[in-house]
Amino acid sequence: MTLGLTTVNLGLFLATLAQARLSGAQAPTPVLRARMFELVDERGRMRARLNIESGGEAVFRLVDQEGTIRVKLGAAEDGSGLLLANDADGLERVIVP
Repeated sequence: MTLGLTTVNLGLFLATLAQARLSGAQAPTPVLRARMFELVDERGRMRARLNIESGGEAVFRLVDQEGTIRVKLGAAEDGSGLLLANDADGLERVIVP
């Protein structure tokens, strides 16, 4: 009797667990809108940012662990673009498309 009851309880528990896992799966949001996105590392430090500057330029920055911007990609409203890359010595290189 005890073994039968334990088996039934285990079966109910597993069925409930399976149902919870299925209902926990969510469909992706079709559109995510924001004025700024930041990716942070495990210590909460910003490592990447995508935002719109006050002049309307869309800018994407990649930052190293020390907080130095290593890559900056910008696109202005007039259609111009800019790519800056900083090497390990801090030398900034401008790459014009």
